[in-house]
Amino acid sequence: MFGAVEELKEKLEDLRDNTLVVFAIANAIWIILIMALVEQKNLEVFGTNVLGFSFLCVYGFLIVIQFLTLLWHRGVTLCHVIARAPWRRGQLHMVWAFDDQNLPPPPDERALEAVRNHQRRRPRRKSKLELRRPFSQPSYTSEEREHLLTDSRPQSATYGSRSLLV
Repeated sequence: MFGAVEELKEKLEDLRDNTLVVFAIANAIWIILIMALVEQKNLEVFGTNVLGFSFLCVYGFLIVIQFLTLLWHRGVTLCHVIARAPWRRGQLHMVWAFDDQNLPPPPDERALEAVRNHQRRRPRRKSKLELRRPFSQPSYTSEEREHLLTDSRPQSATYGSRSLLV
């Protein structure tokens, strides 16, 4: 067990070292690219410097994405607060039980037994599947089904299809 911990520690150190090397190389390439673009005097896009325009585009896009995610987070937080609001039918409770000290005391055994008895007395509602007619009860017999066909041709051996030969 302790050998696995040491092996995991070594692998995590290798992952850290490899990640740092990748970031160092990426930063070196970025600095070389920026230095090369700064030396170009006649390089312009839309009448402005390429570096300034690229900075504006990249960080402008990031700010727009950040703003949209902020709005999304606010919406999700609002839904969470509304779902957590302590309300019951017709009456708003002013105590929000976010802390254990604000929770109401647990019900006594007599109140729990009253709830259990109330649930036992309530009739169980039938599901939609139970309300449907069972599949085992046919609606028509086979003789009645033959008379329902528009023309009196017999059905073929294949289920649900008719013979194409006349």
